[in-house]
Amino acid sequence: MKLTHGKFVIGAALLVATLMSGTATAQAQKELSDAELVASLKKGGHVIYIRHTTTDVSKTDQNREDLSDWTKQRNLSDKGRREALGIGLAMRALGIPLADVIVSPYCRCIETGKLAFGKAQVSKDLAFSVAEDKKDAEQLAKALKVMLGTKPAGQTNSVLISHSGNLQDAAQIFPKPEGVTMIFKPQGNGAFELVQRLEAQQWLQLAEKSGAAVSSAKLNAKMPERSDLCQNNDPKNK
Repeated sequence: MKLTHGKFVIGAALLVATLMSGTATAQAQKELSDAELVASLKKGGHVIYIRHTTTDVSKTDQNREDLSDWTKQRNLSDKGRREALGIGLAMRALGIPLADVIVSPYCRCIETGKLAFGKAQVSKDLAFSVAEDKKDAEQLAKALKVMLGTKPAGQTNSVLISHSGNLQDAAQIFPKPEGVTMIFKPQGNGAFELVQRLEAQQWLQLAEKSGAAVSSAKLNAKMPERSDLCQNNDPKNK
């Protein structure tokens, strides 16, 4: 697959992944072709890690201790909302089977999940690690390693939607830019392998190349309001 930043980015990510400590190690694998990637995803067995889509960087998280008020967070931009919608439409067009969609308690992750997949199971284990102290950040990394190394049920794939720092801490892989997807294959015994990297727009490109192009009407459809997606998602109640 031709990626925006080329094979070098994938190679570098895979190289640093091999330097991880512990049993949850990611190992290099040859880059898959478009057809091979789609066929593999259709068979299930992957953990799909998505960094929330593009945000409005003019805003900041005002209170990371209390995430009950989404208006005080750095939320998705209009571009990010469309990216999330496009990712989900492309996966459905490709016939990729999904089971759990587990997300960080931040609105930008909840919204990414619900716009893309119509659901989002909030987990504090995916909370933004940069906002935590060293001990809690280490616990988040351990929890994410377990998630990345856990095989999905049946012939499905699991989706995790979180942040940059979390994957950096757990796998020594920095997911850049916002909206990037890192596809992992659990290997058993807590190990996992990085299979492929896709940026947000590449999902739609992949669908088109596979003969399953998403119509502009679907891409431009009216989306739910943020208030309807992120209201009453206080992580303290999860």
